[in-house]
Amino acid sequence: MPVGADGVDEAAEAINAVLDRHSAPPRLVRLAGRPWSLHSRAPHDADPADWLLATTALALALWLGERGYCAWGPCAAPECHRYFIDTDRRSPQRYCSPRCGTRVRVAAHRDRRGR
Repeated sequence: MPVGADGVDEAAEAINAVLDRHSAPPRLVRLAGRPWSLHSRAPHDADPADWLLATTALALALWLGERGYCAWGPCAAPECHRYFIDTDRRSPQRYCSPRCGTRVRVAAHRDRRGR
């Protein structure tokens, strides 16, 4: 998957490769109380993993096309190996969770204070 891609072009190529291998026809779906949104529809005989890959690739493709940059990435906290999807449009996300961000800030504060 393109979550570890180094740039927008590499991410787009990786997303397209996943869509080529694991395509599921897109369709508009309206969930209760929500506006219409694009979803992947798996054939009845499809492997659930293929549907999940197609759905994930479609979502990443929509985000990349809408935002023009990769709205996901690896957590910046040392020793954390998780990835995040950035849902905030105001400032770029760097950590997978508030806990990781707090841990890094507390460590930096302690380093500045000489502990």
